[in-house]
Amino acid sequence: MEAHVLPDIEALVIAWALESDAVNTVDDRIYGALPNTPTFPAIRITRVGGAPPQRLHWLDEALLQVDVFGGPKSTARLLAATFAAELSTNLVGTHALGVVTAATAGGLQWQPDESFAPAKPRYTFDATVTYHPLRGS
Repeated sequence: MEAHVLPDIEALVIAWALESDAVNTVDDRIYGALPNTPTFPAIRITRVGGAPPQRLHWLDEALLQVDVFGGPKSTARLLAATFAAELSTNLVGTHALGVVTAATAGGLQWQPDESFAPAKPRYTFDATVTYHPLRGS
């Protein structure tokens, strides 16, 4: 029986977001981890959990956290709302790293990031992405 290695869902979503004109209004500042001296606005995508992979490691359901850092609060909110809408509407499909079969975004939460002084405006939301490897992977 062939073993399947699941794609890196963070890398898949980041690649999709970088290619999306509606989402990538942040000059390619879409990361899995912020750089040491980030420029804002910026977006960070992190897998924080999810359901165990389906039998035979073919189908996975990842829970992602999307953090959108602004310049001003209004910029962070608009970027987060746009990202959530685009993810829910346009992420499903075949990508270079795998196939997304479902994507849903949760509600926005206002959570200024206090690791910066002063606190950096940030909206965050969770997203659930169901995906599997490309055929033959």
